[in-house]
Amino acid sequence: MNSKQNINAWPFINPLLKSMDFFFSGGNFIGYLHMDGTNLSVALVQEGLAKMHFTAERGNYYKQLSAAEEMAKNAKRNIWKNFVEKKEAEEVGNTG
Repeated sequence: MNSKQNINAWPFINPLLKSMDFFFSGGNFIGYLHMDGTNLSVALVQEGLAKMHFTAERGNYYKQLSAAEEMAKNAKRNIWKNFVEKKEAEEVGNTG
């Protein structure tokens, strides 16, 4: 089944298609859903319920998604509750 057939198999998605900006990558659905003027993709990321996909860097909402993810990480929301930022090893030098 190709991607177009997959989306047609989802009966709940057809009414939403008019409010969606989406594309397929490797057979996966990646998209933006707007409802009542809100980008739900950004809202989900901001609440820590979703992660920003690397392909977002090429999208129209990259800045919003990036800021939302940073906000969720800092607030330790949902999927980020145990997240620890990896830091580069600090160089310890002898002074003296």
